[in-house]
Amino acid sequence: LWGEPFKVFTRSIAGYYESRYVKIAQTMGAIDNISGRIIEVFSSMPAFHGIGATVLSFARAGRIECEMMKSDPDFFLNWPEFVTLKEQIKEFEPVPPTGLSALAHAQLQRGCRLLYDGADLISYMAGVRVPMPKSTREYLQALDDFEVDCLGAGLKSVSA
Repeated sequence: LWGEPFKVFTRSIAGYYESRYVKIAQTMGAIDNISGRIIEVFSSMPAFHGIGATVLSFARAGRIECEMMKSDPDFFLNWPEFVTLKEQIKEFEPVPPTGLSALAHAQLQRGCRLLYDGADLISYMAGVRVPMPKSTREYLQALDDFEVDCLGAGLKSVSA
C-alpha cells in the first residue's frame, strides 16, 4: 500500500483528515503559484493578450475542484466551467504582430505548448489533490526559460 491508503491504516481518522487538508491547501497554493507565473509571463506579450483572465478563472475553478469531493452534488456545478476553461486555454491562438522572425514564431508556438502543459498540470493537481512539487518546479523553470528566450526574440520588453 502506498500514499493515502497506507495513511488510513497507520493514523487516526483525525490525523488522516488533517494530513489530507494540508495536502489540499498545498495543492491550492501550487495552483496559485503556477497560474500567477503564467499570467506574469504572458500578460506582457501582446500576442497573448487576454489569456491572463482565462488562466485566472481556470485557477479559481481548479481550487474549487481540488477542495470539492467528487460525490458532492455541487461537483457538477464547477466541473463544466473547469473543463471549458481548460479547453479555452488549450485552444488559445496568439495574435502575432506583423513582421515577426522565424524565431519569434517558434517562440509563440512554444508559448502555446507551455499554456497547454500548464493547464494539464493544474488539472492533474486539482484532480488528485496533490501539489506535485517536482512537476511544478520543472514547469516554472520552463516558463522562466521561455521568458528569457522571448526577450531575445523581441516578443517581450525588458520593462514588462
